[in-house]
Amino acid sequence: MPGMTTLMLHSSGTGPRQFKAFESRIKGTLLRPDLRARWPQADRTWTSDQDLNAVLAEVDQTQGPLDIVGHSSGGVLGMRVALARPERTRRIWVHEPVLWGCYRALATESEVQRFDALIAPFLSWERSGTADWVGEFVDFWSGPGTFGGLPAPAQADLVAQSHKLFAQVVGLLEDDTGPERWADMPPFTISVGRQAPLPQRRSMSLLASALPQITLVELPGGHMGPVTHPLAFARAVKAALDA
Repeated sequence: MPGMTTLMLHSSGTGPRQFKAFESRIKGTLLRPDLRARWPQADRTWTSDQDLNAVLAEVDQTQGPLDIVGHSSGGVLGMRVALARPERTRRIWVHEPVLWGCYRALATESEVQRFDALIAPFLSWERSGTADWVGEFVDFWSGPGTFGGLPAPAQADLVAQSHKLFAQVVGLLEDDTGPERWADMPPFTISVGRQAPLPQRRSMSLLASALPQITLVELPGGHMGPVTHPLAFARAVKAALDA
């Protein structure tokens, strides 16, 4: 009988190393695709379907039940994998999937206006590949000064990835897909960090209210909780997968 496969999808820029705390805890096949890219220039033709197709190709090399764990953009990707392979999917845990189309559909008009004003600077293609843009992106999710406090090699690595990061962010920010897209999802868990940015926390709460199959869980840390609090994240997710 085919064994269990666990698919782990990292957030933008972090790479599969963010799931290191899981390596000794997972039985069966562990898939941790590396979806980072260091493009020499901006690519307006890229879409998230390219990552989805790459991940599905890996998944389809395995058999048996599939557990899915994803974070941020990887959380959205994991939800898309679940919809594409419902017959395989057993359990799903995603930490703060970035679903701004749902937020726009469910939030108040004033909340949406404030959000659109907040994210406007992130949408200028002229800023793709710049260290300033990367710094603002990191600080949006993790708090002012976070990027400046990173070691120089970590900053340089994120800047090297910045063209794909930019394309991912623009794609997520401009996605107007509402909660109806996820109405056919099986029961799944969304975790949210207690110190996550307010629009993200509000987005997760609104989505959980709209879709009854969601279990919403709070965890230590913020949006980057799986990286900053890896053991707490790993223990919570592993307990749910083993239930």
